[in-house]
Amino acid sequence: MKTVVVIDDDLTLLQDISAWLCQEGFQAFTATQGKQGLKLIQHQPPDLILCDVRMPIMDGVETLKVLRNQPLTAEIPFIFLTSEVDIDHFFTVLRLGVTGFLKKPVNFTELHQVLHRIDFTKPQQAAFVEGALS
Repeated sequence: MKTVVVIDDDLTLLQDISAWLCQEGFQAFTATQGKQGLKLIQHQPPDLILCDVRMPIMDGVETLKVLRNQPLTAEIPFIFLTSEVDIDHFFTVLRLGVTGFLKKPVNFTELHQVLHRIDFTKPQQAAFVEGALS
């Protein structure tokens, strides 16, 4: 069973995504902020990470930076969940190796499509995946 860590400070969204992932056959683990997510990921590296961009204490960009600088987690596909697109922010996270973006509120049809575009048998995706950002 593939595992997904979902990191977001919105508890309702965490519950909704986690329940949906379980229905789709994934094992989901959740965290409400970046530091908590890092502990989960470092203890048991998942097959995929879904992470909010803006969170208190440690935001998604800092979380991604830490993960990309550790050999054990550097290749895990990482998708940002975001309600806004800031072009400067967009290029920064592309350079850090983000796998893709999904716009909030999360559309589960789009999440399904993204999950099926990721090849979990290979390390970090070369192809960029995205949900609707328009």
